[in-house]
Amino acid sequence: MEFAIKQIKHDIQDHRLGESDVSDKSQTTISTPRTYASSDGSSNLARSIHPSTEDVYIIKETNGKGLGMFAIEDIPCGTLILVEDPLFALDTRCWSAEQLEDKINELDSHEQERFFSLHSVHDLPYNDPSDEYQHQWASFKEARQNHLAEVAHARSSGKKTASSIFAANMMDGSDEESDWKLVLCVTAARINHSCLPNTHYVWNDANKAQEFRVTRDVAAGEEITISYVYSTERYEKRKKILAEHYGFTCHCPACGNRDNWSSVAYQSYDRRFRLGELDRKLSSNSYLANDNLWGRIRDRILYIKLLQEEGLYTPTLGTEFGRVSRCYLSFALAGEGGLEQAIDYARSAVKVLTNCVGAEHINNVYEQKWLHAIESHGLNAVFVENGVLLLRGTNNL
Repeated sequence: MEFAIKQIKHDIQDHRLGESDVSDKSQTTISTPRTYASSDGSSNLARSIHPSTEDVYIIKETNGKGLGMFAIEDIPCGTLILVEDPLFALDTRCWSAEQLEDKINELDSHEQERFFSLHSVHDLPYNDPSDEYQHQWASFKEARQNHLAEVAHARSSGKKTASSIFAANMMDGSDEESDWKLVLCVTAARINHSCLPNTHYVWNDANKAQEFRVTRDVAAGEEITISYVYSTERYEKRKKILAEHYGFTCHCPACGNRDNWSSVAYQSYDRRFRLGELDRKLSSNSYLANDNLWGRIRDRILYIKLLQEEGLYTPTLGTEFGRVSRCYLSFALAGEGGLEQAIDYARSAVKVLTNCVGAEHINNVYEQKWLHAIESHGLNAVFVENGVLLLRGTNNL
């Protein structure tokens, strides 16, 4: 085991976060909503943007992508830039055109005007959902099948409808402790996609609002972007989803020309391929419970390294830091050292999650409790994980 730890330290550079990697930015307290000024000078208090100490972005035309959100000043990593109440929410799995119509009818005229001003995707080739989901299709309930068929029709009907607008602008509003739902936030709908995003969003169930934080330093004038797809997807999968669901081809640096091996796109393609391979390996049962712990921690540290090199400072990165912390604690409990590394990686987990989802998000609170336990009590820490009491740690990763 001693050899294993030395080998890990030799093979893989330490990728714990230092002060220069991710800055600590205190989160703005959110309380009352700001009013919207309508075209006739009146105001609308409902479904609005929550105020912050200052405006840090502007919505304006982009080059070929319609409207977009841009920073009007330098924004430090971790800054909460937008908290928006949705116009409405619908069930993620089986919303219907009728349910959507009911939600729209509940809006006042100003809110309806804002909804129908949004971009629509309705000129795509028809993509049969039974082909897209293949073997899963037969297991779906009828309501789910009807929902997917409705969305596919809306995207290919040739006309702008409420369904085609919602399908193009809906966002995940699910939370660890809430029902699965999709939300419609008008201002946030102006944020464009990048496969190398600088912003992450998360649903705050306590405030019933969508929160957006920049996950790296953003320069004045830079476009604020999020990812419309899972962050580590490979190029082919990203291209397919963006084309079939949103009707565009991404031209971010990660989707550029790969002819030159030193290009951003080539390096990104290679990293995401390796991330995919590692993800499959780490999700499998290829590691024996104790005999191969050093191999597991080495692969997780490599996974962290690739995420950082790719610039994907997402909750996934924070989760991986937390998992490595637990692996190192297992080393320490075996008498092989590693408590210091366990604490350092736990600190990095909290830092990344704070920048992505805020200090009060349930996943971050969980990591904060883990950090407090091992900082305060070391190898005698008592911690409850997934309902199981862990006394002096275990290796169940």
